[in-house]
Amino acid sequence: MQGQWFYGVATNRLGPVAVPELQRLAQMGQINPMTMVWSEGMPQWIPAGTLPFLYPPGAMQAMAAMQNDGGALNLLVPVGPQSGMSIAAGYCGLFGLLFWIIAPLGIVFGILGLRDIKAHPEKRGKGRAITGIVCGAIVIALFAALMGVGVFGSHHRY
Repeated sequence: MQGQWFYGVATNRLGPVAVPELQRLAQMGQINPMTMVWSEGMPQWIPAGTLPFLYPPGAMQAMAAMQNDGGALNLLVPVGPQSGMSIAAGYCGLFGLLFWIIAPLGIVFGILGLRDIKAHPEKRGKGRAITGIVCGAIVIALFAALMGVGVFGSHHRY
């Protein structure tokens, strides 16, 4: 328990910090049971939730259950830590099916959302990001095809 601790947030390795500081970070929610921690003498990084001086037994299971919570409701309303870019991508992609002008935003937000999730593994929303990209691409492809056959533009010769 004593000594200096390092902790990982996204791809950053932070520290060293003493145990009281690590406990403060846990209490403030700046690290969670799934945050990886390490101290000298340990063979590998471990989840903070396995340290009894940081979290009570079962904290990791509770965190995993909370992250998986939401069920069908999560399809309509984002539940838990989600990427804002992914949420925007999903809505832009779906509304882009009706209003073609916002479909490209679904692609842009989808790509940004995937990057956000990769940088912050605790966030969810990969499905929403992919929905934005796919719906946006479909709308753009249909629009391009319709432009190609002249549905939107008429080429009458007088």
